[in-house]
Amino acid sequence: MLQLPTSFRPPMFLPEGHSQTIWPSFYRKVNMSLPPQEMAIGTPDGDVLWADYYKHPDPRALAVLCHGLEGNSRRPYMLGMAKVLFDADFSVVAWNYRGCGGRMNQTPLFYHSGATYDLEQVVAQLPGDEDLPVLLVGFSLGGNLVLRYLGEQGEAAPKRIAAAAAISVPLMLADGAEYLMQGLSKVYTRNFLKSLRQKIAQKAPQYPGHYRVERLPKVQSLRDFDEHFTAPIHGYAGADDYYARASAAFVLEKIARPVLLLQAQNDPFLPPSCFPQPANELIHRLYTPQGGHVGFVQHGKAKSFAEEQVLNFWEKLCITCSNRSDKSA
Repeated sequence: MLQLPTSFRPPMFLPEGHSQTIWPSFYRKVNMSLPPQEMAIGTPDGDVLWADYYKHPDPRALAVLCHGLEGNSRRPYMLGMAKVLFDADFSVVAWNYRGCGGRMNQTPLFYHSGATYDLEQVVAQLPGDEDLPVLLVGFSLGGNLVLRYLGEQGEAAPKRIAAAAAISVPLMLADGAEYLMQGLSKVYTRNFLKSLRQKIAQKAPQYPGHYRVERLPKVQSLRDFDEHFTAPIHGYAGADDYYARASAAFVLEKIARPVLLLQAQNDPFLPPSCFPQPANELIHRLYTPQGGHVGFVQHGKAKSFAEEQVLNFWEKLCITCSNRSDKSA
């Protein structure tokens, strides 16, 4: 097991999990040194996944960034990770799920926590040198997606995937949905549901009869949304079936690549079941007392703790050293 730090120091004006979650989402600004190229990734069912591609002139590796629920490739946490990795000589692909990033997709499907078939297409169609090692990075829902993908693939995962990092991950989806209905966490649920309802209303005219829009008034929780929309749209029997078949917690032991799992114990999204102690020695756990949800703002530093530790994890694995020396020989 790699030796990893156990905590970090957040700013004094962010004293607890909610402030550490909300402040960076609204107030953090990230200036990328290079504008991205737009990248279109086709899917077998005729849809398109849109991504931002930050092409490094001399990359030592390629990173794939996966956002959270109702996020997109331009969220501050995505831009922050893209900047840190690009500045460390990575090319970066930050992709948007179906219906995210300001474009409505062109098939009945949306996205969900277990849509590993879309991540598979992103990996299969990555640009640049096929010999470049790949780092997968997922935030929240995207972290579950990355871990679920690696668990389903097991030893058969593409050889170029060298490692992964998963940050603020609701590993047990059923527990996470219930936890977000408690206390102040209900505020996050209301915001998610407002956006999700709007997307269903926008999508329904494209496919008359496919979406039961009359059920929207019944949706008062994420479980309700998953029961009435996520599950039937994507072929699950219901929310319980979806949670059982999409939660990454059930496949952690099958992962065959080194993984950094970074969770904050004051995360208002994560119940205790999202802090497992897996026997799989490839999963390097870093559970910190502070950090919030996808926050990890550090006192006196521009980089978030998550960005710093993902890069440190990569370096400690010595993945990049051999690749760079091979290129310069």
